[in-house]
Order: sequence, then structure tokens, then C-alpha cells
Amino acid sequence: MDKTSDYIERINKVIDYIELNLTSDIQLDDLAQIACLSKFHFHRIFYSFTNESLYSFLIRLRTERSATLLLSQKKSITDIAFSCGFNDSATFSRAFKKQFGMSASEWKKKKNSKIHQDHKIKSSYIVGMNIEQNRFLEPLKVKEKYLNDMHIAYIRHIGFYAGDSKLFQSLYKKLIKWAEPAGVVNYPETKDVVIYHDSIGITENDKLRISVGITVPENTKVAGEIGSLCISKGRYISCRFEVYNNEYGSAWTQVFRNILPQRGLQPDDGYCFELYPPNCYNKEKKSTSALYVNIVEASTF
Repeated sequence: MDKTSDYIERINKVIDYIELNLTSDIQLDDLAQIACLSKFHFHRIFYSFTNESLYSFLIRLRTERSATLLLSQKKSITDIAFSCGFNDSATFSRAFKKQFGMSASEWKKKKNSKIHQDHKIKSSYIVGMNIEQNRFLEPLKVKEKYLNDMHIAYIRHIGFYAGDSKLFQSLYKKLIKWAEPAGVVNYPETKDVVIYHDSIGITENDKLRISVGITVPENTKVAGEIGSLCISKGRYISCRFEVYNNEYGSAWTQVFRNILPQRGLQPDDGYCFELYPPNCYNKEKKSTSALYVNIVEASTF
């Protein structure tokens, strides 16, 4: 394995750990140990692969998560700040205003998100998206279900991705190039997955993260650019759509803007992801995919 792939593997492990423990007290010593690096070298290598300092990365993810929760939960701003890992209200307030150019209360009032974007707001966070207000994609099927743990081997992309079918094809080809010799591809049991770690409309385009993956047996060995994570067991809503490559954003909009509220549901902390039929990345026309969101009852907030 070359040194670059080795570092990508280490940093992916660190980022996966941060995402799963964002509400906890994350210590530099623990992250450096996960990366098998000294604290001094860890800082430099983390920055070189993410273009952010560790502190900036943590604050941004916590602030972005709070922005999402402010739009979907009825908790107080202070409670949401603490639930996202901030230790005091003042730090949260400064970080939020620096990130979004407005206070948390203004954000909550104006609903500055492309998922909830019924009123357009001038912001760098809404450049490049065009959600059609009257466009409605009718789902083929909507079903609530309980999923067991799903173990995923993935290859990650950081940057804008919406509508870029060639990007998804190239990532998938890299993944399959590793997976077939490893003997972990066994269609139709193997599922193709795309995991969305951030929200378009909250995270800036150049920092958006997606993981293109396949389901694999537990404890599958990965290395280099190929990472592994677990989509945790729990209650999910599955919304199956037949869409063109440029319609996934509209499908997700329907899930969050219409389907969840109509059923009295809210997103929980789990991943949002899509499951695809085999060879979907080679299709130029419509393909069927299922959009999954970890859910809880809205009345619990």
C-alpha cells in the first residue's frame, strides 16, 4: 500500500469515529491513537487531507448538526447545543453565527435549509441548488421497517456531487475493483449503497461527504481508500422512487418535506442512505432506488 492510501485509511477511521461520537468529549489523544500517529503529526496529516484543522472540523460538524436539529426538533436551542457536543451556550452562539451568518434563533425562524426551503434566503449555502417548489415525485412505495446492522465497505468522496453520474460510476468502479478479487460480491444478496454524511444546504459544497459502498460480511478486511462502517440497526422509513440521475435531490426533498411530516415522524441520528439494484450506475435512464432515513416519532421531541 502506498503512503497516500495508508493515510486516507487512517483519516477515514478518525472521521468515522468523530461522526459516531460527535456528542461526546472527543480527545486528541484518542484520535491520534486511532490514526496510529503522534499528536504532532496527526494535526498536520489531518489538515492535509481535510483542508481543516481538527478543531474547525469538530466545530463545523457540531454546528451543522445543530442547524439540522433546529429545523426538525422542538427542543430549546440550548438543549440542542448541548446535545451536539457544545459545553456552553456562548461558544455555540459564536460558532453558529460564524458558520451561517445569523443567530440560531434566526435560522430556526427562517428555516434556512434546502430540505425546508419554502422561502429562499441569500446565502452561500443555497448556491448551486434549484429545488422546484411545485415538482412532486410520487414514491412507488413507502414502508416503515426495522433494519439489522448492515456492514458496509465504502470509498469516500469529499466535494459537490449532485447529478454527477460519472463521479458515482468512477467511485463504484474503484470499489468493485477491490471487492471482486476480495470475494465479497455476491449479487443479489450484496446491496449497493450511497451514504450521505452531510446535508446539501447546510454544509458548503466543497466539504460535502458521501460514501459509495456495498454491503459486506461483518469483519471484512479493508485497507487504503476502502473503508468500513456499520449502518446501525433501528427503525427506518424506506421510500422507493423511480428517478433519473438528476432527480435524487427532488426525491429526498419529498421525503423530508412531505412524507415524514405527514406520518408524524422525525429523522433520528442514524445515517441517511440509498439502496440500489445491481448495476444501477451503468443505467442512463430511470432506475429504482430506495431512500432510507432513521426515524422516531415526532411526539418524542
